[in-house]
Amino acid sequence: LADWWCHRPAAMLGLPAGIREGAPANFVAFDPDGRCTVDGRSLQHRHPVTPYDGSTLRGRVEYVWLRGRVIVKNGTLAGACVGRALGVGDATSNEPVRIDPT
Repeated sequence: LADWWCHRPAAMLGLPAGIREGAPANFVAFDPDGRCTVDGRSLQHRHPVTPYDGSTLRGRVEYVWLRGRVIVKNGTLAGACVGRALGVGDATSNEPVRIDPT
């Protein structure tokens, strides 16, 4: 799964992947036994419509680090984060994209 979800997408975008010196500190701490109930109204994306609304799912993202900064803590966004919108061939773009959790 790490290869499919981490290394291959990074390679497609020309980004470094893996844990090594000089690589960005991008990590996710995932609790496979955690549970979460989906509430479409509180989802942090553009379209809060989901077929999973009200469903309890197994597995929970606890923490996310983006370039060494905690952006998700205990499953909740920990303030605004800055990233770049990437598409195939866009990895060299330095135009920042601000994501507001509210």
